[in-house]
Amino acid sequence: MNALTRLSVFFTLSFSCVAAHADSITLRGSIRFPADDNALRLADIARLDGPEARRFADLKVAPKVAGLEAFEIDVEDIQSRLDDAGINWAMVELSGGVTVVRPRVTSAIRLGLNEASKSDGRSPLLMRPRSSS
Repeated sequence: MNALTRLSVFFTLSFSCVAAHADSITLRGSIRFPADDNALRLADIARLDGPEARRFADLKVAPKVAGLEAFEIDVEDIQSRLDDAGINWAMVELSGGVTVVRPRVTSAIRLGLNEASKSDGRSPLLMRPRSSS
């Protein structure tokens, strides 16, 4: 093996080892807005593997949301927020597409019950007292 071939093999193996050990941030396909009324954090919408990725766990990706509608956060928005936060892209790989953030369970149930009670003027079945027969 000549020196140029050895050098080429050395660099190829060196770079493949670095890539194999890179930390990763993987966006989830969908989540439910957390029960606490805090802003949405990166750790809420993504799987964080490795210490460099976990360093950004508390990065705010969406403010408190009072509405009861689902919304989306795309990978470009997350990439921009991570850039602003000073991420080292040589050490972290970002993957995923869009995360759908669905309303809180309690909010969705409350909305459903309120809508049901408005439709016929009576309390919804789940909220009626049990009859003593």
